[in-house]
Amino acid sequence: MTKSAELFFQTVRERLAESGPQINDWRTVFSEDPVLAHPELFVGQVEELKLLANMLADALKHAYNRIFIIGPSGSGKTSFLSLIYSTQAVTGEYTFTPIYFNVEDYEKGFSAIYLGTILRLCAVLKGQLEASREDSKKYKKHLELCGSLADKIVRGNFKTVEEVEEFAKKSGVCKENVMKALQERLTKKEIVFLFDDAYFVSEDRQLFAKIEETIVKQLGGIGVFALYPETVKVLSDQKDEILKYSAALQIGSLSVSDCKELIRRRLLLVRGRNLDDAPSPDDFKPFVEGAIEYVATVARGNPLSFILKLKEAALKAKEQKQAIVTKEIAVLANAKTVTIPQYFHVTRKQNEILQIINNSENGEITVDALHEKLGVTTVTTYLHLQALIDSGLVEREKKVRTYYYRIKKNTDSGSIIPKGAGEGQDSKGLIAP
Repeated sequence: MTKSAELFFQTVRERLAESGPQINDWRTVFSEDPVLAHPELFVGQVEELKLLANMLADALKHAYNRIFIIGPSGSGKTSFLSLIYSTQAVTGEYTFTPIYFNVEDYEKGFSAIYLGTILRLCAVLKGQLEASREDSKKYKKHLELCGSLADKIVRGNFKTVEEVEEFAKKSGVCKENVMKALQERLTKKEIVFLFDDAYFVSEDRQLFAKIEETIVKQLGGIGVFALYPETVKVLSDQKDEILKYSAALQIGSLSVSDCKELIRRRLLLVRGRNLDDAPSPDDFKPFVEGAIEYVATVARGNPLSFILKLKEAALKAKEQKQAIVTKEIAVLANAKTVTIPQYFHVTRKQNEILQIINNSENGEITVDALHEKLGVTTVTTYLHLQALIDSGLVEREKKVRTYYYRIKKNTDSGSIIPKGAGEGQDSKGLIAP
């Protein structure tokens, strides 16, 4: 590594230490970068997203064991992973096959995650082989094995790895043969596992190690884990091997002070016009341009080149649409909060928490009572609550020796979520993933 590169990495580490959790012995490749929180807000931000994608590509090319994408709730972790998954937006010579997981969908533990991995990989490999006539001939046996196992797993509705292995032995489809076929195929194209909402690593170190050893290492892939800053701090406090040889991409987001509130209220206003219709990207264009200018001047811990590019884009936007931006922000500042049945910029689990709190006696609840209703651990419940507090949606109050959590009320119109709202509803109306 050249002296200039060493100096750059040292500067990045110092900036990360100032703005994020204290992490030692980390090979940090990049620092905190603003990224927009919702897919609707990616409009006009192609260059900025390419920069983030190139940074991820650099980390992948360095063959780090794992890459952590760190950021608070609503900062853009899921949006960025979704973009990478749907478009493979990593440029340059590096190419890969992305496998996306939302860990919240796999709360049953390792077996469900493992089976989900096998199914996805079989489907990916089958698609690749069918697309190439030459490969289909060469790997015909492998294609049949993967397709057969995938089909039988789906029809068999197995719940544990042991059930799958027993079934595979009886049916002549050996798991090891499938793994071997995958490994041979993956020498041509890297597999990258995108684990979203991976807060579970702070609760179950053994589960994390098992997932990494069996899924990531066995297939020669790279694990990309989206985490809350609080989770990373828990990991760093454990002082184990998790953080060694890991790269970090810390997403700062536009969710800072006033800008964060403006985004939230803007979403409420747009959704309040017609709750059945998604907001139009055109609704966000002028607001995004104004927000970028704001973040470019106040963001800390960002590579200078990235800030300069943001500021350059913002200045162009300012010249073209300053009048529109001013008008939009004025409307937001004077607007009444619209009463709606759900929040639209939180995860499914966080939305469920908001509904439970809202329908609780006196509109408040303790962590212990909440985690029993959710059916998840106390640590998971706390992390979700902390994310909601950081988002300005929930507040807490200490009574005697116990903390009570309640929905934060707007001074103009009270709670923005009515009593009993959301009951019997699913997450189809959510804006955020």
